[in-house]
Amino acid sequence: MFFVVGLISYTSPAYAYLDPGTGSMIIQGLVAGLAAIMFVCVAFFKNTWYVLKDFFTGKKSNPVISESEKNPTDNSIQETDKNINI
Repeated sequence: MFFVVGLISYTSPAYAYLDPGTGSMIIQGLVAGLAAIMFVCVAFFKNTWYVLKDFFTGKKSNPVISESEKNPTDNSIQETDKNINI
């Protein structure tokens, strides 16, 4: 234990130069890492929420399909198709 503490507390000169660009690059990497972690958590928990909701309610809910796509006889879809000029 004393040996480990002694090794950790031992200091030696680094002979290195860190310019301001290095600091901003480190901050950019940390921000990007946090954004990636948040994206993965939101995507995972959103999917998990729908699976748990379907399990406990007994209904099949698909958040990707909107109400107008579920009912193909809806006039709003037919009207939008008429307005498209290809």
